[in-house]
Amino acid sequence: MYILRNREVLDQCLSIAILYLNDPTCKGTLKNGRLVFNYGSASKTCGTTLQNNDTHFIFKNSVGTMDGIGMISRAKGLNLTFFCTYPVIHFISMPIRIQATKSVITKDLSTEGSYQISMTPFTDATFLNTFSGNVTLEDQMYIAVEVTPFDSSQVALVLNNCWATPVNQSDSSTCWDLIINECPSPYDGTVKVFQNGNSTVSQFSFRMFTFTGFSNKIYLHFKVYLCLK
Repeated sequence: MYILRNREVLDQCLSIAILYLNDPTCKGTLKNGRLVFNYGSASKTCGTTLQNNDTHFIFKNSVGTMDGIGMISRAKGLNLTFFCTYPVIHFISMPIRIQATKSVITKDLSTEGSYQISMTPFTDATFLNTFSGNVTLEDQMYIAVEVTPFDSSQVALVLNNCWATPVNQSDSSTCWDLIINECPSPYDGTVKVFQNGNSTVSQFSFRMFTFTGFSNKIYLHFKVYLCLK
């Protein structure tokens, strides 16, 4: 969605009827003094381009005029380019210990875009039923990490690293690696990666454990990044 303040249009002496996005079929609707363009789904991109660099990927579009397509024009032109940027790398720490509820991290990135990363435990490799009940050392934990609200045909979530600590501190000196450079840790034979970098959801599993000399709580931490498909 893009919102154009009506004053910007009036200052240019332009009619909203001749304004459109990169795709001329995508026109705006005047709502409460603002011109609103709705787009963003896989079936309605409205000419949005998607680019990336080492640190961000960028959705880019522009508002322009469709007057003057014929031989002559006496109307003023307008071309306002706008974009939304998203950082591609994040270090994420789940604020709660492993338990049978969904944990959500919301990233509000000032002038940048915002998205959510959620972690959910499941009962088995089908990833259909969320885990319920107490966790025991005999349990194989099935974890799904998902980023929203991106289109999975354009953006994929990659778990680069995942590690556990006995306390809610990602830099704790006591830690255990589960995923290293997108692959199962060679030091833990119980880790299995089911899906990673294929869509907006990554899935893996490991057998539950505790840290010797600590409580029975473990906390998961991730280094994740987003990539264009």
